[in-house]
Amino acid sequence: MLSSSEESSTTAIRPVQYSVRSLLIAMAVVAALAAIGGAYYRRCSPEAQTYLLFYWGSTLAGLVWFFWSQERQRLKTCAEAGECLIRLPRIHYSFRIAAGFFSWGGAAMLFWAIATFLHNTLNCELLAKKHPSFLTPTGAGALSSFYLLVAVFAIRAGRDVRLCENGVLSAQRFIQWRDIRSIRPNLGTDHDDRTVYSLKGNPAFRVPSELREAVDTLLQSHGVS
Repeated sequence: MLSSSEESSTTAIRPVQYSVRSLLIAMAVVAALAAIGGAYYRRCSPEAQTYLLFYWGSTLAGLVWFFWSQERQRLKTCAEAGECLIRLPRIHYSFRIAAGFFSWGGAAMLFWAIATFLHNTLNCELLAKKHPSFLTPTGAGALSSFYLLVAVFAIRAGRDVRLCENGVLSAQRFIQWRDIRSIRPNLGTDHDDRTVYSLKGNPAFRVPSELREAVDTLLQSHGVS
């Protein structure tokens, strides 16, 4: 019979994947936006429709490129890291100010990106007459996609730390076991918080009590203490 720690660690041993629920929500959001955008597009003048085509097209192209490059990098990093053995919550024990900046800064940037996108879309008639060249909506779309990308990156940065077959994976940064000098506990906290010390980064993570034995066994097997 498995102990509670072994059962928890076994539950954590699964590859990173997207849930069906997440895919269905994403498809529903895209379908709703397409329906609303299509109805609004048909109400606009030909000049405004041209503006929207270039603006929406450049925005979508920027988002597709970003997520494609991010997914490509994620798959490459995960392949280098190997099987995810234990997944732990990441903490910012030594960088609370930076963590708060990324969280609130990302939310503020997301609000600004959405506001900019709505402004350019709802004022397409005026903007099309004021800037008839296709370069203006194309550049505005590229800028809108940049705002969205910065917001997503800031919000998603470092949500967890994964102890993998070949090393530690955090925020798409992979640190091999041989590159880790030590993993030491953080003093002055009531939780089991630990920090990885290496030349490639110092992510910190929290070890739940039910996973402590599994984490210690894995670290000892790789000669890390």
